[in-house]
Amino acid sequence: MFSNHYYVYKGYKYRGKSTIKIYKSKGGSLLHQKTLTTSTRKY
Repeated sequence: MFSNHYYVYKGYKYRGKSTIKIYKSKGGSLLHQKTLTTSTRKY
């Protein structure tokens, strides 16, 4: 599990982006990759 915290100043726009990678347990080769991005929001 991982966690990162970022601060956004009031009046600024932001969006979140995360990439998930799934690796094979034997050999460590990449099996699947998915990038998730939130819509842009204003704080």
